[in-house]
Amino acid sequence: MKKIFFIFFILLTSCIAKDGPFSPSLAMVLDGIINENPEYNVIQIQASKLEGHELLFITCLYNYNPKMIEGYYIYKNKLVTYFQTDETDRSNIIDSNFLHKYEGEKLSYNCIYSSNVTSEPRLNVYEIRKDSKLALLKRPEKTLYRKNKIKGNNVVINKQLNEFVNSYIYNNIDVLYELRFKKMNGKHYAIIRSMIYYDKNKYDGYFLRDGHLIVIYGIEASENLLDKTWIKKSKLGIPNFKYRTIDEWNYPYPMKLEILPNGDVKELSLSEGFAI
Repeated sequence: MKKIFFIFFILLTSCIAKDGPFSPSLAMVLDGIINENPEYNVIQIQASKLEGHELLFITCLYNYNPKMIEGYYIYKNKLVTYFQTDETDRSNIIDSNFLHKYEGEKLSYNCIYSSNVTSEPRLNVYEIRKDSKLALLKRPEKTLYRKNKIKGNNVVINKQLNEFVNSYIYNNIDVLYELRFKKMNGKHYAIIRSMIYYDKNKYDGYFLRDGHLIVIYGIEASENLLDKTWIKKSKLGIPNFKYRTIDEWNYPYPMKLEILPNGDVKELSLSEGFAI
């Protein structure tokens, strides 16, 4: 009789409808974050796979960022936004069927583009384990590090610029990398930055450097610095990467390089490069 009751209980509980998008482990994490940070009204979740690790970047904010929302959910009066930087199925952690699809509408919370409220964001990084449990990374740098040097020499012809590109990728772990070229006041510049998305309407092509995506902008100003044979571009965009409109090119602040007339490359200081 006890065995029959146990089987019936399992069947009954397995048929109970799920009432939210979050797995039990994520709901527990969110509960803890809300209890510890009651003053924040927005919780931003970004999902990315970096260096083989499935990660959630969970940030407490006063304002939501429309570019960081694919879906959202009101949880315990907090706006929880969700954005993932690839097409990986993470329904074991967040079931997007329960999220409200975001289509640019104004939400009843402060938006970074219309609010004067500022705050210091509080970020925690969690790793998704095989059992769908979340592990807090108290020191993410101990987990997220390059196991191998970046040694590629494809596409970028200038040797010094190529070394800067490789060094930057090695020291800045992120979803993708921008390589932007610009001419200004008779001088020639290359600008490198890490990002989590690209601009589909402004990019000029892309290539892979040791498996890492490099997106090119301003290719007309690259002159003889690139071998354009291996640069790809599709009207459909870059597979498995997300795009957003990019209007701000100085934040996050990039590495700015001046290409001298003799081909040497000089890294610019903040004061030298800020206006470029």
